[in-house]
Amino acid sequence: ITNTDSCVICDTKVDTIKYIPDFFASLSCLQGNDSVRVNLGNTTKILTGYPTPSYAWSYNGNPTFSTSANSFIHLLPGTYTFTLVVNGNCIKNLVVTIPTLPQAIFTSTDSVCINAPLAFTNASTGIYNNILWTFGDGSSSLLTNPIKTYAIANQYPVTLSITNAFGCTDTMIKLVTVLPNTLSTFASPTGPTSFCEGGNVQLNSNITGGYPIYNLIWSTTQITPNINAIYTGQYYF
Repeated sequence: ITNTDSCVICDTKVDTIKYIPDFFASLSCLQGNDSVRVNLGNTTKILTGYPTPSYAWSYNGNPTFSTSANSFIHLLPGTYTFTLVVNGNCIKNLVVTIPTLPQAIFTSTDSVCINAPLAFTNASTGIYNNILWTFGDGSSSLLTNPIKTYAIANQYPVTLSITNAFGCTDTMIKLVTVLPNTLSTFASPTGPTSFCEGGNVQLNSNITGGYPIYNLIWSTTQITPNINAIYTGQYYF
């Protein structure tokens, strides 16, 4: 400051930063619940010699939900802006996104014959990063869409479990029936199987056991129950 007599007066004011607000957020699962626990860890720096300040937690402009140093809250999936107010005037904001929770869903046929491939299709929703299938016979798979064969006829509980990065798990169980293979087939001619050029013999399909409705295809690629053999060779279906 300079007056009219050219005298200079210096005035200095020191403002000390007593508190530097900061915090972090982590997510943990509440099994069997649609919400997620948001854990709020307070890492505010306090200048040596100054008292512990007051704290106020809020999110998305809502009223304060906690005045503890560290806090938590249960929220549904979505994006939230958390605010920590330290000592009434120091503010720190942090955006936290809770992803959509996993829901285990899969499809497959309800029954299959032994040693026949059974395909499982994962139709799960939500965000997840771990997959575990168990097939009820002691075997398992980490594939998204596995294919399984069973060697013994029985009923097997097939389980799909999916888990996200912070431990939320969902499970679906489906009972699959594995049937014994009782199918028996043979082809029967209606006449002599040796004939002159230009002749033929009708071959009839005979199917017993199994589980109708039957689908058949002959070695000639025909799909009718009966065919006419006109050439030398082996015929089968």
